[in-house]
Amino acid sequence: MHELQTLTAHNQEIVQSEIDTIKENSTVMTAAQKKRLEEIRDDVDAKTRAANLAASQAKREALTAVDEQGKKLSQENAQTKQSLAQTAFRPSEANKKAESTNAEACRRWHRCRRCEDRSDQHKADLDKTKSDLKKVSGDLGITNGYVATSAKDIEELKRRGEVNIVEFSLKKEKTMHKVGDIKSAA
Repeated sequence: MHELQTLTAHNQEIVQSEIDTIKENSTVMTAAQKKRLEEIRDDVDAKTRAANLAASQAKREALTAVDEQGKKLSQENAQTKQSLAQTAFRPSEANKKAESTNAEACRRWHRCRRCEDRSDQHKADLDKTKSDLKKVSGDLGITNGYVATSAKDIEELKRRGEVNIVEFSLKKEKTMHKVGDIKSAA
């Protein structure tokens, strides 16, 4: 009977040791995932700023080009009207010139609209990426919940009971201290 108790106690120690090892490995993996998430968030923020800057610049350039073309077309129309007033009335030439000018204006307007549409699509893609970063995904791609980015978000997650958060301060010491599910020697 004593041997059975000793064997049971020994098995319990082994199982507890394995559980502790699994907890430590889980904590290390979670920390690595959080670090990678921060790196990805920083990268997306940088790319978002760059894309917004590029989209704004493209839009400014497109609008400037449209304005310049509008001025140029207005000048051409004025010159055409002046030419018609100075020369004998030639309806076929005037009609050809007007059609040509109108066709060019339409082409440039459509080109400007395509630039604006692409700019809007880039902004929509960036908004979707930001939304995806607000969610935490596990190793299997399963969404675990939302990432808290402020004290207010943390309080909201605590209120819902979705997270178990332990607040602590790290001090450099030689001995290990248990904080929540982890030990820290800082």
